[in-house]
Amino acid sequence: MVDGSSAGDDTGDDGSGSGSGSGSGEQPALDCSAACDGIERDHELKVTDGNYGGEASQKWATCFSCRCKSALVELPKQSDLTCSSAEGPLSRWRPTRDGIGNITGVEPIDPNGTDTTGCMNPGMAAAGCDLQARFKRFFTNGGKTEYQQLCRKRDVGSTGYYEYLIIGHNTQNGATCFWQARDSTFDGETVPTLDLLAATTAEKKQYAETFYQYSAGPSSCTSCHSTDAFLTSPYLHSAWSIQQANADSATRSRIQPNKPYMLVTADIGPQSIVTDELTGQGKPLQASCGGCHRVSKGQYCGFAAKSIAEERIGALSETDIEQLRTSARHLMYWMPPGGTQSHAATLQLQQTVRDACAQ
Repeated sequence: MVDGSSAGDDTGDDGSGSGSGSGSGEQPALDCSAACDGIERDHELKVTDGNYGGEASQKWATCFSCRCKSALVELPKQSDLTCSSAEGPLSRWRPTRDGIGNITGVEPIDPNGTDTTGCMNPGMAAAGCDLQARFKRFFTNGGKTEYQQLCRKRDVGSTGYYEYLIIGHNTQNGATCFWQARDSTFDGETVPTLDLLAATTAEKKQYAETFYQYSAGPSSCTSCHSTDAFLTSPYLHSAWSIQQANADSATRSRIQPNKPYMLVTADIGPQSIVTDELTGQGKPLQASCGGCHRVSKGQYCGFAAKSIAEERIGALSETDIEQLRTSARHLMYWMPPGGTQSHAATLQLQQTVRDACAQ
């Protein structure tokens, strides 16, 4: 899903600190029993006739909305979720080279073009070097519930956003909801209301026709977002840099390994995400990674193979490496942020992670 503000990678990929909350604190949990009576976790696959906005879909959507509102306390307004209100296009970069091919620095890729050759900060999951991607980070619930939104568009010639993604996370109780638009040409402007408790039939139908009806997203978002709601990589660093993330108290607090992280599902509400963690007492990555965040096996592990520039732009000479470490360290490495003391040490850490994931 979305790249965000803790270790890992996209969707879903940081934040800009925009927006503000209007709530004043935690509220009593909503009674969703009537809305959720007989509702299963995933409804999407039950729609066999293509009628995604039908009565059963509206009921599922209303249940999920109730669960999310209860857990997150305050859902965002539609105007907060338009792609035009998000920051972008996000900057994409490529190396510059001299006449004999040595890297001399980096340059921005034209966001209004289509040539993405040598892109140093593509998405490291499903996304590529999207030249018209936009990103937004904002808060509700008096600053206690964080939202991150990502609109992915390959170039100016594309029709709509091939991925429209929202993650909401209550930093107090760890509850997290995922939303993803079904239509790969969604315009990012006609956003349905997320709060369906007092919605009209037409509003519920619009929601059900727009978003996938899975509690964890159509590709099981938590397979990548397995240890934290938000992930970060250079894909997003033009909107929110590592320096900004490190200086952000909400981020630094949220990514602590002992902080709760719960998936909100339509069937039973918030529940723990069970992962095979590699950080923690006696775990192989506790010393190298566990001081900042959790790491788990599975798809999340795959990001380690893409954590240095060679994995994205090909073999680099020692001269190229030093040039990129000087001129574009934030693009050279995404984890650990900025790289370690030497390139060799970064490569060794990458191998340590690979070995742990292979156990």
